[in-house]
Amino acid sequence: MPSVTHDGRSFMIDGRRVWLVAGRVPYARLPRDTWADRIHAAKQAGFNTIESPVFWNRHEARPGRFDFTGENDLRHFIDLIGKAGMYCILGIGPYIGCEWDMGGLPSWLRETGNAALRTANGPYLEACSRYITAVADQIRGWQVTAPGTGGPIILMQCESEWTCGHETLAAGYLGELTRYIREAGLAVPLVNSNNLWQGVEGQIDGWSGGSNMLATMRQLASVRPDGPRIVIDLALTRPDTWGRAADPGPGPAVLQRRLAEVLAGGGQFNISTFCGGTNFGFFGGRLPDAFDSFAATSSDRGALIDEAGRPGPAYGLVRRLATFASRFGRVLANLDPAYQPITVRPAEAAEPGDGAAKGGKARGPVGAGPAVVHAMGSQGGVAFVFNDDLDAAPGQRRTLQLVLPDGSPLPVTLGEQSVAWCLFDVNVSGRSRLDYSNVSALGNVGGSLVCFGPAGSRAMLSVNGSPVEALVPVDGAAPTIVEHEGLTLIIVNEAQADTTYLGEDAVYAGVAGLDPEGAPIAAPGSKSYLRITPDGRAKTVAIDPPHRARASGDKLALGGWSAASVADYADGTSARYAKVAGPADLVSLGCAYGYGWYRLTLNNPAAHKARLLFPHAGDRLHIFADGKPAGVIGVGPGAAPDAPISLRKGSQQLVVLADNLGRFSGGANLGEGKGLFGEIYESVPVKTAKPRLVPGQPVGVLAFRAPLWELSDGDATSPDRLTWTLAHRRKTPVIVT
Repeated sequence: MPSVTHDGRSFMIDGRRVWLVAGRVPYARLPRDTWADRIHAAKQAGFNTIESPVFWNRHEARPGRFDFTGENDLRHFIDLIGKAGMYCILGIGPYIGCEWDMGGLPSWLRETGNAALRTANGPYLEACSRYITAVADQIRGWQVTAPGTGGPIILMQCESEWTCGHETLAAGYLGELTRYIREAGLAVPLVNSNNLWQGVEGQIDGWSGGSNMLATMRQLASVRPDGPRIVIDLALTRPDTWGRAADPGPGPAVLQRRLAEVLAGGGQFNISTFCGGTNFGFFGGRLPDAFDSFAATSSDRGALIDEAGRPGPAYGLVRRLATFASRFGRVLANLDPAYQPITVRPAEAAEPGDGAAKGGKARGPVGAGPAVVHAMGSQGGVAFVFNDDLDAAPGQRRTLQLVLPDGSPLPVTLGEQSVAWCLFDVNVSGRSRLDYSNVSALGNVGGSLVCFGPAGSRAMLSVNGSPVEALVPVDGAAPTIVEHEGLTLIIVNEAQADTTYLGEDAVYAGVAGLDPEGAPIAAPGSKSYLRITPDGRAKTVAIDPPHRARASGDKLALGGWSAASVADYADGTSARYAKVAGPADLVSLGCAYGYGWYRLTLNNPAAHKARLLFPHAGDRLHIFADGKPAGVIGVGPGAAPDAPISLRKGSQQLVVLADNLGRFSGGANLGEGKGLFGEIYESVPVKTAKPRLVPGQPVGVLAFRAPLWELSDGDATSPDRLTWTLAHRRKTPVIVT
């Protein structure tokens, strides 16, 4: 039975070092029929590992009733990863975040009698134990450590971003989760994403973030020298939300730079997300950074592959680096973590006041120039050369002179990439050792090495102590093929690198990719491609023109369709309304997601216009008075805090359509109620005097409430209180919104 271990350099399977290049493929956001295609797309993009969170509320929609079939067939998804020859990282949770409704926790947890979540709470932990056991029953035999041939699961993530500094609470909660996982028979290593807020015995301390990655990796090596450095959640951008402008996030060049910083710091990464997919139904969550921020249906903002499976803007640049990291994982996995030479910090953009160039160019601080980070180990080394100008004009280049150990200069030309990487002292094949290279390596196939650089620049390499130079092909030219010291060098330019794919026994240039059987896929508009074998033989292969389907002239016939009227709901006459004992959350009424109708009867002492306030409700309430729309109250697009409604004397019905836009996916308000679950108030504005600061006693925050995120034991509030004074002589509540 294999074993998975780790040290300060990498993971190891039975002592063999493994380097993980991972991307998130969330199965719950993808139709089952697309799972194999998206996994293959990740492999084509250079990744060797698929990461996916497990969505508890998809598998246990009702307490004790688990569903692992059809679109929830977790075992089938993992099996596809194994058949693709890739590793799997599974985020078992129980909380996963991911901009998903309630962070993946099932909504019925609020009905257990104690709504405290993500903490050492008896009813909550009991439900977590049952869930972990159910998942373990599905995946136990799909671990790398399983008897026989094993499976692809090499690593699991426990919880997500538990960043509270309450030591006792952390031990009672995170320690219990670890125990549940181990007692369920899950034996592969566990990683967290707590950003060092909480270390858990038996877990690897991972990182969640995206900026300043070189410094972060070095700090991890300093404080956790015995653990591998891994960015388990490297987010690409902020997700789309309803009613807000899209956040473009970092550009492709910035993303490539961040990934290169991780590698330069000796770290492994998991990109979230490789393909985003769709928040089907009502599973989009509420983002914790704002009360009116709800995740949109599409979840592919910034992803390398969009909902339709098409490459995004960052695909090409990331694929180049990911392919290198996978193909030369043995070099990266053997880098010396103690070798951390002092270098200039790679600056991905100018900060305010640091002398940025006019026009908003992404340029580092004035005088910084390109940064070079050298990493070395027992299997060779690599120098990452970071460009300080990500907005250079097309064709604009700069050449940096590196100095080799013997004093020889090595010119490295920076093209349109944000970073170049140069290998040193690496065994490429059994007889060929690459002494140095000034062009970036894409990968190797047998006795061939594929490199790329700016078109028209000069490639300089040395193999077995023998230097060789060649011209990087200009646009439109064929790849340069040089046989030198038993090694076939295949040199392409930056643009050609995006249409160059590495097969099992050959290199294919001028293709759109390889299918699951390894056959080349024709590039759009191309009539041929180049097949290059490891011995340097190149053959132009013609592409058979696609067969055109003969037009039949038949028109598609649409079947019958109908629409269900909701007029009887809106005017309150529907027979499906049921009596309930007062306001109630939608979950308790059997409506965990989506919409729910409420019918209210008011007894008004007199006719008047009232401004109604619903402070105990979520999210948007569509109000109908006498069957006619009377306003939208709450939070979210188009909603107002309150609404004026004309009330007539005597009995009157109001109908409320409660719109659940999604529960918080994280933060301190996780598990909020939905629908109409409290009193309705007729509101009147109250005038107050200007506020003033009044001194008081500081309050220990975590002693008042825990867990709260990014707070430590001993953190206290400011003693100053922002205080309003008002005259209120009525026996009615004062509501602050």
